[in-house]
Amino acid sequence: MPVFGSLSAFYLFFLGSILLGDIVYVFAAGSSCPTCFGNLAGCSFSTDGGCPASKALSENVATVAAAAAATAVAAGTVFKLQDLVSLRFLRMFSASSLAMVLRLVSKPAAGTEFVLNASTKLSTAFAAVRNGQATLEQVLVGYAELADDAAEEHQKVALRERYKMVCEARDMGMLAAKGESPLGDAGHWTFLWSKVSAFVIARGMETSVTLEGNPATSTTTSTTISIKSFNESTEFFEAMNMFLLFSTALGLVSSWVLTEFYEYFVYDTIRASFD
Repeated sequence: MPVFGSLSAFYLFFLGSILLGDIVYVFAAGSSCPTCFGNLAGCSFSTDGGCPASKALSENVATVAAAAAATAVAAGTVFKLQDLVSLRFLRMFSASSLAMVLRLVSKPAAGTEFVLNASTKLSTAFAAVRNGQATLEQVLVGYAELADDAAEEHQKVALRERYKMVCEARDMGMLAAKGESPLGDAGHWTFLWSKVSAFVIARGMETSVTLEGNPATSTTTSTTISIKSFNESTEFFEAMNMFLLFSTALGLVSSWVLTEFYEYFVYDTIRASFD
């Protein structure tokens, strides 16, 4: 790793930054919120006792818990990050990328059985198709057979209506014909790391100001997962930092759990390589 040989200068700079940070936090802590110490722009602790570091984070934790307990993410469910993470870093994730994180959280474990019955909601059936638990054909045949076997007329009507709605979703391209998950066996951790690593390697953290010329064209969000390899150790460490930032802000894990993971699987490995 080419950067490790020159870490001494960086270490001195890092210590200086820590000392300066201590001074800043001492001034901030005199008036402030016990959670963010007055450092978040949206903190209103001094007026009404509120702080996004506690409120928004608690709501994100509840969102993840609800998604993990459900078979499908409820419509309108979103993460709240605008008061937690600076805009510079929020550029890493589009709304659809954050929605994908929730969808992956709610994704059942590989091999989980899916049973279609008369009470199965369309959202549950759609989620089963997207997650690869059932094919589109199996869902359609299942609703058709249930409608044929139903004893009451209102049950037949309801099941036939679900059959038609599945067909409409298929015709609109909302469901894959093969019923295979576009992300395969990937989970939310893999997806999150892929977004972070790609952003760091693409120099997304570098900021610039354009004074003239046409604005850059926007790119659409893809659900394809691509894990990037790093050329410099600093890129890897920056990706680790961004991974910690979003993992905790999204309510996926506590900071002390992730930093302990870093110690065991990253820093112990580095130390062992120098022994």
